[in-house]
Amino acid sequence: MSRWRQYFLVLLSLFLCQRAIAQDEKGEEAFLEADLAMGRIVPHPELDGVLLNNFYQALDLRFSKQTTGDNFWNQLYRYPSYGFGVSIINFPEDVLGYPFSMYGFMNFTMVRRKKFEFNNRISVGTSFLKPFSEERNPKNNAIGSTMNVHIDVRFEGSWQVGQQTNLNFGGHFTHFSNGSYQKPNLGLNLYGLYGGIDWYFNPKRPTFKRLRVPELKSKGDFTVMLAIGQKQLEENGDRFMGTTVSMAYNFQWQHKCKYPIGIDIFYNEYYESFQNDKSTSIAVKSGFEQIYNKLTLFAQVAVYVFNEPSYGRFFYERLGLRYKIYNELFGSVSVKAHLVKAEMVEWGIGYRFRK
Repeated sequence: MSRWRQYFLVLLSLFLCQRAIAQDEKGEEAFLEADLAMGRIVPHPELDGVLLNNFYQALDLRFSKQTTGDNFWNQLYRYPSYGFGVSIINFPEDVLGYPFSMYGFMNFTMVRRKKFEFNNRISVGTSFLKPFSEERNPKNNAIGSTMNVHIDVRFEGSWQVGQQTNLNFGGHFTHFSNGSYQKPNLGLNLYGLYGGIDWYFNPKRPTFKRLRVPELKSKGDFTVMLAIGQKQLEENGDRFMGTTVSMAYNFQWQHKCKYPIGIDIFYNEYYESFQNDKSTSIAVKSGFEQIYNKLTLFAQVAVYVFNEPSYGRFFYERLGLRYKIYNELFGSVSVKAHLVKAEMVEWGIGYRFRK
């Protein structure tokens, strides 16, 4: 990946994270968070043993804002917090270097008491690590690119121990991958435990407002999207372009969720690399969408109904994020996979037609 493309993707990911989580809030309370973690890499039969033999240590630093209810979406999701963070990981063996990540996150409170909360935090961003190289780094057979996707999921308990201080303890799962943009791409999955501290700038803790939730205006909409991506089939090999046209009708009975049914039409150059495969295929899909204001997290499952490729399986999954850019225009980034084995990262733009 060229240096300019790396810079562009870093800036784009930071912009999308900022736009996705910033909801024009007022009266929010800011605070700082610091966590120390320890854990291991999830075993994989193809990973080099050097990567699996030792524990890692990680440091996370975050700037957070606590929503207080200035729009009804805060109320629907129990007043989440959001912000930006960085992390650095230390592995005993110099195979991955010191993986460094920048990310945006949202922290959802599942249980809230007077001085205790149980939270679920989801982070998405960009990570940098020491990639595979036949000459310089042959033991890293997990990831072939310097820049990768960073996804982190955490569950934690948080106790208020002072006017401006909370102590946290929990567990996390972290995933690094490049979506098969550059081989090898076994990916890295990390798990561990962590402890941390929060420090609030304002000694007076926030109070939460309650607003009237507006009536749902529409029971569904129709979306059309064009997405592109690139894939490498073998180390040091050519990259092939993939194009997807997606159409779906999205049923909606509540503010927070939608249920799409639709079709995907693919034109993928690399399908022709497999015997008897054609470059065009069609699939039918269904799924689930979780909505937070302008941001949507979606998961889909689809089955090929025309020209099923021999690559992968007769079905595939897709997991991604969508953000409303202007009026009904939206941008999207997603990973298409076969039983969690990534086929391609898809970057898309689309339009929503409402009734």
